Amino acid sequence: EKLKQPIVRSFDGFIAAGKRATAYLQTFDINVPVTQPWDVVDNDYFEQQTGSKPQGLPDEYILCASRFIHKKNHLTLLEGFNQFKKNTTTATKLVLIGSGPLKKEIQKSISDLKLQDDVVMFDFVQYDELPQFYKHSKALILPSLSDQWGLVVNEAMACGKPVIVSNRCGCADDLVVNGENGWVIEPTAQGIAESLQQLAATDSETLHQMGQNSLKRLNGFGLDDFSKAVTRLVTDYNLKSNQHGFNRLVLLRNYL
Repeated sequence: EKLKQPIVRSFDGFIAAGKRATAYLQTFDINVPVTQPWDVVDNDYFEQQTGSKPQGLPDEYILCASRFIHKKNHLTLLEGFNQFKKNTTTATKLVLIGSGPLKKEIQKSISDLKLQDDVVMFDFVQYDELPQFYKHSKALILPSLSDQWGLVVNEAMACGKPVIVSNRCGCADDLVVNGENGWVIEPTAQGIAESLQQLAATDSETLHQMGQNSLKRLNGFGLDDFSKAVTRLVTDYNLKSNQHGFNRLVLLRNYL
């Protein structure tokens, strides 16, 4: 951190992802403008897409869309989902979208836990089909051990869905309010199981309202908001160009 300080202090302004990134910047005692957001998606695109349920999807499912790598915590997700299934009679399935080096390990865990009938895997989904995977789900879950932000949360919320998000995800502080549009959880098997039980105990009308709350929570986290953040730094704060003719801006996601 001491080595970073002179580098961080050499910049004229920052675009931070959200509250956590901004708070982290402040630890360097900077005295320059910091604005946000940085991690955004095309909310209108996801909200406005319509269509039928893609083939192969269960009638009722929870969705997890992320790369099959350690920090995304799929193995713990499967353990938590298994605990949940043992304590409920719900027909809810788990749908995994992704690819990566842990694919075989994830498949083995599904087999070991005897979840073959309850977990459906998709290797790849076309971008124009993705909104329907969100919209026909019961909720999105992102149980990462570490995540600078988690753009899939933005996408699911733009589709009007509740979200279950690990407290290790950078977006948790800005986008998720417990009981309002989802749940912020500890990324443990118990934390996952408890959140799924809460989801199962929530009636459809309340879940719909939580999805509408997700859409409202995205106010301030759209493409236009990112454009305005850049404009504020370049014009409103009148940043001076360095000797090479470029404005010295840092697009800070979460941690340098």
